[in-house]
Amino acid sequence: MKISDVIEKFIIDIIGDADSAEISRNELASYFHCAPSQINYVLATRFTLERGYRVTGRRGGGGFIGIERFDANSKPYLNKILETLAEPVSYTRSKQIIQHLVEDAAITREEGDLLDAATCEKALSAPANISDSIRSNILRETIIRLLKR
Repeated sequence: MKISDVIEKFIIDIIGDADSAEISRNELASYFHCAPSQINYVLATRFTLERGYRVTGRRGGGGFIGIERFDANSKPYLNKILETLAEPVSYTRSKQIIQHLVEDAAITREEGDLLDAATCEKALSAPANISDSIRSNILRETIIRLLKR
């Protein structure tokens, strides 16, 4: 298991059922015997909006970072994702959004599989800029329907 995976799991365990936590980047780096930049990397790649997280940093005070987990069924989260879908979206980001929607039961596993099939590279066989725009449109319309529920 890679150090990034271990750090991610550790942070998720800290968040637990509270759906938010405050951590010290330097203390975490010291605990894992790694550079603070490794903690930044994990936060930037594993705790993204697409995966249902918001990371806020505070300068000073020991480098504390707030991490909040969004429920995929919440209107604020769905509206935030909707805003990001104004731009083309990669298949990787699309899969992360779909996975978060399934994990939080905003959509069923079967609906997630169908949405993944409709947005995969094979289904959207076109140049990247075109397929990313189409994928964004498909996801945006799905989110709009979820907001109407």
